[in-house]
Amino acid sequence: MATVELHQPSGRWRLGLALTLLTVLLWATQPVAFKVALERVDPMTLVWGRFAFAGLALGGWITWRGQWRSFRGQGRTFWLLLGGAVLALLGNFILCMLGLKWTSPANAQLLSQASHPLVALAAIWLFRERFNRWQWLGILGIACGLGVFLAAQRAGAAPAEGRHYLFGSGMMLLAAALWPGFALTQKQLLRTLSASQITGFIYVLLAVAFLPFARPAALLGLDGVHQAAVAYCMLTTVAAYLAFAQAFDHWEASRVSTLCVTSPILTVAAAALVHRLAPGLLQAERITQLGWAGGALIVSGSGLSSLMRDRALDG
Repeated sequence: MATVELHQPSGRWRLGLALTLLTVLLWATQPVAFKVALERVDPMTLVWGRFAFAGLALGGWITWRGQWRSFRGQGRTFWLLLGGAVLALLGNFILCMLGLKWTSPANAQLLSQASHPLVALAAIWLFRERFNRWQWLGILGIACGLGVFLAAQRAGAAPAEGRHYLFGSGMMLLAAALWPGFALTQKQLLRTLSASQITGFIYVLLAVAFLPFARPAALLGLDGVHQAAVAYCMLTTVAAYLAFAQAFDHWEASRVSTLCVTSPILTVAAAALVHRLAPGLLQAERITQLGWAGGALIVSGSGLSSLMRDRALDG
């Protein structure tokens, strides 16, 4: 049986780092916009709106560049990988929207970060990426930090909130389990197509698939605040996922994924800012001292796993 040639990063790790940081910033602010938008828009419609906008934007770009013909003549392996990426992203989006209805933006964002250590471990195995002892220590710190933060937030919730929190948490963790399937199949597809071609095709396909379950008219009668929230959700869907895919092209998937774990800390800051500016729009996040300790473990572990270079540590 022929050996499958695996995707290799370009080695331009500084560009990969910059793209990853942009992804972190956009992903960190998305849950706040989601939470506001879901007050007036049902999850299926919001998911469809994000896919539709991204599909129109990237589909138009691909058409203008004449790049649709690149899909012709692709082999069976390519289409199997692309189909797997579509299904994984579809499940991830639906479960994230459902989970966010039952938990806070920061909690949802932090729980979703369970996907990134899974991506890192899978990348080490599938793409033979190298991790040194400090990076493995970082992975351990991320895992411990996630556990500490989850326990602290669960203990501080009221009984009724706790039940909702557990349901929302379950949805977010299921979504996280699907994310490595999308991320790593997309990385492998970068051997054949560009990030905009891959994500554009996926978004167009999913926008069509979601249309029967959406209520597009619900997006027309929104007030200014909720229109802005929906618009931000749509714009960042394009920008964040393109930046994420491009980061994979230049940097190791394990490093990209572990650095993305820091986004919940920025989500807490974003939620606090929105609450300060408009207290009635979004509840303030309640983070205990134990929760902050978990967050510190996550950030330090992410820094060790993503930024420690092999030459500096192992040479």
